[in-house]
Amino acid sequence: MIATGGGYKINNGNGTAYQSLPVFGTDMRPDGWEVNVVSGGSASGTIYVICAPWI
Repeated sequence: MIATGGGYKINNGNGTAYQSLPVFGTDMRPDGWEVNVVSGGSASGTIYVICAPWI
């Protein structure tokens, strides 16, 4: 499977996302999703990734 897209939702707290991007495995294929957040305290959220079979 490879990651074809993704996103995030900040559920609560103070935070601003400044990056939302794929994570690449050792085989250089996207296999996850990463979100980086600037927080003025604490924040929590959910990261989503959409995957499809590697052909």
